Amino acid sequence: MTDPINGIASLIDSCAGLSCAIIGTGTSLEGFDFAELEKLDDGFVPTIGMNEAVKLCVPTYAVVCDPRAWRKAWMHYDPRTTLIMGRRCWKITQHESPMEPRTGRTALAMVQNHPRVHVATYTHEPDPLQIENQLFWHGAILTAALSLACALGCRKAYLYGVDFYRTADRAYAHNLSLKSPEDLIETERLGLYRTPSFDSMRNYVRQNLEKWEGLEVVNMSRYSQLGCFPVDRERGLPRV
Repeated sequence: MTDPINGIASLIDSCAGLSCAIIGTGTSLEGFDFAELEKLDDGFVPTIGMNEAVKLCVPTYAVVCDPRAWRKAWMHYDPRTTLIMGRRCWKITQHESPMEPRTGRTALAMVQNHPRVHVATYTHEPDPLQIENQLFWHGAILTAALSLACALGCRKAYLYGVDFYRTADRAYAHNLSLKSPEDLIETERLGLYRTPSFDSMRNYVRQNLEKWEGLEVVNMSRYSQLGCFPVDRERGLPRV
């Protein structure tokens, strides 16, 4: 694909009536067998990977709008995944073309040769007349993933690895994260921690709940600090 500036018109209602699983990167996913997602709702469940979730699994769709996340994740996209990237990420790919040192492969070459790339405008104020080119996004990648689920026509979304907390030494399921401990805010249970950025992102989601009205959302992170969607404590992660 040489010109991926094509919006999301072909994706709208392509999963009408289905449930989906939105995949984050939280530590609750450590050891999780993603094949279990095939058991949800007794049928095919499309997955939406957020940012670096592509390091954990091969999602059906992947959303990325933050250039910082794009620089960390671009080399992990599988050709089977439909990538919906933000225009800022596309501009970086065109002008900087980050390179993978081990192979010499560039982000630009990856995008141009990827069979399923869509570039959308992620915006706080979508234009109703531009619905085929835009997705709502406000400060947290989860807002974009939920917006994509609505655009796909999904009726229900299960959140996996959407923890909004970290452990004392890990923030992600896929690697170690050793940020300064003074940035951590201890929660009341299980030795889990929040950071100021988690609190900000949680507020972004809470402030925009009406944007996803009609989409049933269930959080599968048992101890998630997000707090604005019901949690499935029986099937939730981690399993302790």
